[in-house]
Amino acid sequence: MNYFLKNPISAIMLSIGIAIFGIISLLKLPVGLMPRVEYPALSVIVEYPGISPDKIENIITRPIERIIRTVPGIETIESSSEEGKSRITITLHPGIDTKLIALKVREKIGLIRDSFPRAVQEPVVLRYDPSDRPALIASVKKIPLENASLTDIREYAEHVIKPQLQRIDGVSEIYAAGGLRKEIHVTIDSGKFFSRKMDFGEIVRTLQSESVSMPAGNIFSGGKEWRIRIPERFKTKEDISAVALRLFDEGKIISLGEIARVEESSHETDSIARQNGREGVLLYLHRAGDANTLEVVSRAQTILSSLPGCEIEIIYNMAEFIRAAVNNAVSSSLWGLAIVIFVILLFYRDILKAGTIALSIPLSITAVFSCMYFARFEINIVSLCGIALSAGMVVDSGILVMEAITHGMSLQSAARAVGRIRIAATASVVTTASVFFPLLFAEETVRRTYEGIAFTVTVSCIVSLFVATSLLPSLYLAAKRALSLPPLRIKLFCALEHCTDTSKDIFASALSFVFAYRKKTLIATAIFMGLAMVSLICIPTELTDPFGNNEAYLYCELPTGTPLRIADEAIKRVEERLKYTDTVKKISSKTEKWRGSIAITLKNFFWAHERENAKKLIAHHAREALMPFGGFAFISEAGELADRELDIIFTGKDDTTLRHIAREAAKAVGAVAGIEECVLRFREGKPSYRLMLKREKSEMFNASSEHLAHFFHGALFGPVAVKHHTDGREIDVRVKFDRKSFSRAEDLLAGSIPVAEDRLVPLREIVHIEKGTEPTRLTRHNGRRAVRITARLGEISYDNAEEKIRKALAAITFPEDYSWEFDTAYIKARTQLRAMALLVLAALVLVYMTMAAILESLRLPLLVLATVPPGICGVFLTFFLSGSPMNSSAFMGIVVLVGIAVNNGIVIVERTAFIIRQKKKAREKDEIDKIAKHVSLEHFRPLFATTLTTIAGFFPALVSFGEGSFLWRPLALTVISGLSFSFLASGLLLPVCIRFFISHSGRKI
Repeated sequence: MNYFLKNPISAIMLSIGIAIFGIISLLKLPVGLMPRVEYPALSVIVEYPGISPDKIENIITRPIERIIRTVPGIETIESSSEEGKSRITITLHPGIDTKLIALKVREKIGLIRDSFPRAVQEPVVLRYDPSDRPALIASVKKIPLENASLTDIREYAEHVIKPQLQRIDGVSEIYAAGGLRKEIHVTIDSGKFFSRKMDFGEIVRTLQSESVSMPAGNIFSGGKEWRIRIPERFKTKEDISAVALRLFDEGKIISLGEIARVEESSHETDSIARQNGREGVLLYLHRAGDANTLEVVSRAQTILSSLPGCEIEIIYNMAEFIRAAVNNAVSSSLWGLAIVIFVILLFYRDILKAGTIALSIPLSITAVFSCMYFARFEINIVSLCGIALSAGMVVDSGILVMEAITHGMSLQSAARAVGRIRIAATASVVTTASVFFPLLFAEETVRRTYEGIAFTVTVSCIVSLFVATSLLPSLYLAAKRALSLPPLRIKLFCALEHCTDTSKDIFASALSFVFAYRKKTLIATAIFMGLAMVSLICIPTELTDPFGNNEAYLYCELPTGTPLRIADEAIKRVEERLKYTDTVKKISSKTEKWRGSIAITLKNFFWAHERENAKKLIAHHAREALMPFGGFAFISEAGELADRELDIIFTGKDDTTLRHIAREAAKAVGAVAGIEECVLRFREGKPSYRLMLKREKSEMFNASSEHLAHFFHGALFGPVAVKHHTDGREIDVRVKFDRKSFSRAEDLLAGSIPVAEDRLVPLREIVHIEKGTEPTRLTRHNGRRAVRITARLGEISYDNAEEKIRKALAAITFPEDYSWEFDTAYIKARTQLRAMALLVLAALVLVYMTMAAILESLRLPLLVLATVPPGICGVFLTFFLSGSPMNSSAFMGIVVLVGIAVNNGIVIVERTAFIIRQKKKAREKDEIDKIAKHVSLEHFRPLFATTLTTIAGFFPALVSFGEGSFLWRPLALTVISGLSFSFLASGLLLPVCIRFFISHSGRKI
């Protein structure tokens, strides 16, 4: 400090250098919505087209579960088996290297890959994103082809656009919806087929044997090496039609074209996509859990915009929400900065003093940007919360220094003044920083989520201490000598100064009242804290804040077995209803068999309750539109942080029993007051015809279930016999019977199937038909059959919902070996909340230890900590009266509060202790009262200023209702309310506690 007091130009140059390096670092910092917390999970996806869910489970899912269970680091294994696909989700223990485990999982699956049927596609291992929400949705409207059909657009999207997007690092999955996939269909005439007594399998095998392309070897001729190659035979559709077939029992040869037509067609439609009612092709891009959304989306947009001859519209962009949220956070921080500077001008009405103090804000924050750059942090909502909080805190040390040096102009007096407050200022900064130390030992998700706040606040406070004690005195004195600025005479400031003086008079009267009625004050404080603790029981605890954003998904569920055509008609009805509401800005839909999902962009709402009412109205309209189709709808937030759902898992042996239990449980849970609805996360079995062998006759003809299964799988589903190569693409050649031949179930038995010894057996002789149902999806949880239900919460909190759900399920009798549990995501979130509560306790202990070390006393820190409980109780009471829920952000706010609430107390206690040590007769009660009052009144102005600047820095975040504000509002409410109450405790209760403590201890301080 002495060096800079003697060399003010060095102080100026250092300040400019800090600002320049900070600005350069800011321009280089990456931007994101939330910290990069990698969700430790993987997904294994295996497709086996045309196979029923129970076969998928037995052939693929169970073997993979068994083999990957041996991989270390796996916490849970969830799986779902549906028609043609198996999806296995692996959740890992925190801290496990996801990439390494993914490699080990691939190696394990490779050990059993050869045991799968040949038609099983290659297993795919992906990083799992729990939100399962796309980062970008693009509508492909035009491709470089004249009069392109939906089939052409889908082909272009699959084979040209999708491969380029998949090369982007951080993309986990790309799904194309809508349009048609091109195929070549060999459609067999069933009448001609059965009349000629042909073998369906023989047709497929003939096509495969005739479509061969492979090298045969090399020969040397004419001094050159020539490669011998057998080219693929099929070049055109006519080549396929000309394939020769041998009749089953006559030995005659006919061409395939005599019994079948070969034509270009499309794969059976599995989804229909629309944007604002217009059918098209949509691309859904999903990012990996730890990927930077802005980078992924930016690269995807660059690729999409650079495709020649294409017209692609981005209809949903998560990056836009992130930018809006970050811009909102920046705006709140800038408004907070402006309010802080206004408060400083209000208190000092001196441009030079206020400007010098305010200078600590840009210097401290730009230094934070430099440190963030070298520590590889990014700009996101959490780090911006820390910067917004710092904007009000970094001036605290500057205010204390300015108050100390304001009465002297010499270098010596400034040095002595700074020396007097150095211990208090250092203790304030160190205690603020120490509360974040327990984060190093917190669970990884908690640590990575909030380390941005810890880093920015800690660095800014440390830098502000250096700036305040080393640079500001030099800069102020140098400017004071060079400039002569008159005090501000603005009427508003004069009026506000009068309010400040009035506040000081009120504070002095309150202080006198507290000393006059000491015991009553302490009793009233105890009663207040008791009521606040009781109110804590009534405060709802949330995993996230209930305020959401303007993006939502409407999920429409239709009865099992609903054809795609009917499902599409139902989704159209919903879209038509939504068009006439004045709350929807943009919609896009994806329709699949039995279900549909509609992405909705709402109009901007200032108040959160207006947004929630709009969503409820949308869900109401959707349910009315789906009622004639027997369906229902529910709405869900587009941001994974805003869902208010509880998943309940039931496990056991038998799927039928589990579904019966889940239905009973859903009724019981749905009847709980405060729960909007309880949704079954499974479907009823779809209707099916079972082709049963007549055992006596089938044994007579040596016919087996395998013969039957292979025949009908080929005839109805249609296997892909070969791949037809054209224009650099592979097109599936699918062989199947004409569907018109099987308009009734009885038509299935019109033909014959081949059995042993080259014999054909009429199907009617050995098969009969039974009606039944079959599952649409089979789920497993840690190796056991499982079903889920989801309780969507209304006004009820998670704590109350959990308690009431447990009571409701306790009334249900479960068979032996059947049980239920909450989803692991909810359990982890609850564990995170408990970890945050432990962080508060750890922060209190560390603050005490830090103050004890700095103040060299074991008793003074206890006095200072007396200001924290009233502040925390004030938080509880504020949350109770406002109806706001406690969540992880609120707990983090309490951790921050513990660090800054003691700052005022440190100044008062340290100064009071210093005066008492200097006076020999300070043990007299009246003398202690006199000293305590004097110190409290003397420090009212700076302490009120530092408290008000900290509150002012966070006030814009409290009243902000823009994008992403639901993430920082609870933290702002916590800090503002807690700091207000702790300020009163520091100014009014601490003097009483000091007097009471000294008079009863009989020891030196």
